[in-house]
Amino acid sequence: MKKTLLLTLFSMVLLFPAVAVEKVIDGFFQGENLFVYNPLDESGADFCITRVTVNDKDANCVVNSNAFEINLKQFGLTKGQQVVVKIHHKDGCEPKILNQETLNPQSTFTITSINVNSEGILQWTTIEEQGKIPYLVEQFRWGKWVELGTVEGIGSTRQNEYSYKLLLNEKMKPHSDVNLYRVRQVDYKGRSRLSLQTKYKSNATVATMLFDKKTKQITFSSKTSYEVINKLAETVLSGYAESADLSSLPKGVYFVNFDNTTSTIKFKK
Repeated sequence: MKKTLLLTLFSMVLLFPAVAVEKVIDGFFQGENLFVYNPLDESGADFCITRVTVNDKDANCVVNSNAFEINLKQFGLTKGQQVVVKIHHKDGCEPKILNQETLNPQSTFTITSINVNSEGILQWTTIEEQGKIPYLVEQFRWGKWVELGTVEGIGSTRQNEYSYKLLLNEKMKPHSDVNLYRVRQVDYKGRSRLSLQTKYKSNATVATMLFDKKTKQITFSSKTSYEVINKLAETVLSGYAESADLSSLPKGVYFVNFDNTTSTIKFKK
C-alpha cells in the first residue's frame, strides 16, 4: 500500500512540475541594459529564472548564475521605444531587476501650441511624449514661478491635448493686468523640461492693502490671492480673501505678496 502511494505521488510530481511564474516589466529603452538578481529556487539546488524575453523575443541570457545582464542593446531598440521584459521563473522565489528605474520615461514633449482662452482656461497641445509624466502648471508671480496644480500626462508620441481651469484655483486666481503661465515636467532623474510661456490679460481689479497695527489685521480692497512671508523666506500664511489675521504671528518684519505686488509690514506683540 505504501509503495503504491509513493509511486502515485512520484507520478504526480512528474505530471505536475513546478509552476512557472512570469514577472513583467514595462517601460522605455533609455540606452542602458538591465541587471538581474537571480536567487536559488525553493530546492536550493537550482536558480529561480528559467527564461527571459524582450518584446517577446528570447534575450539569450545565461540564467544559471546568481546575477546576470539583460542585453537590451542587441535588439536594435531606439531610445524611447517601449520595452516589455518578461522574466519566466519558478514559483516560490522572486528575482529582482536591480536598475528598473532606467526604463522609466524621460520628459521629451514638444509643445505645438499653448494659450489661455477668454474663459481663463490654459490649453496646450504636445507631441513626442515618451510616457505618462504629470505636467506642473505654473504662474510667474511675486518674482518667482508658483505651482498651481498638476495635470496627468497622456504619454503618446502623437498629438496630446490638455487644459487647466485657472479661474477655479481658489488659492491662486489670475491677478490684475498681464499674467504669465507655463507647464513643466520633471522626469525620474529630476530633470525639468519647460514649455514656452503664454500671456493672459485678466480683467481682475487692482487690489490695494491696508494694515491695522493694533488689531494686526490686513484688509485688501478686493478679494485676492495672498501670502505672508517671514524674514526666513517661509510662508506663514496664505489664501484667497479680502482680509487676513496676523495676530497669531510673532513680532517682526513680514512681506505680504498680494495681487501682483509686494508690501512690507512690521509690528510688535
